[in-house]
Amino acid sequence: MEKLFYDVSIYQVKVITSMITFIEIVTHPARIGNQELVEQYRTYFTRSSQITLLPIDLSIANEAITLRTQYTLKTPDAIQLGTALAYSATYIITNDRQWKQLTPQNVLLVDEM
Repeated sequence: MEKLFYDVSIYQVKVITSMITFIEIVTHPARIGNQELVEQYRTYFTRSSQITLLPIDLSIANEAITLRTQYTLKTPDAIQLGTALAYSATYIITNDRQWKQLTPQNVLLVDEM
């Protein structure tokens, strides 16, 4: 994950993501009591000019519903993909190989970067 954050910073990439990303990334440090890392992530996600955290709105919800009816996706995954589709993301970055089967032209796996 650190390499991804580094690349976003160095290459001045604009990132959009749902609030699900923030929840998933911050949960582990919070669970183990690493409040310093929680605050670093919170600062990074809320103050970076390169990252926009998006709330779940009706267009994202509609995309997520469509995805859930077409594929056997869990709600968080459908929200993530729905966010990318609703905002016409150029690429989708994930650890989930299954997503390549859904939208192969847009999916970049973190471990392949």
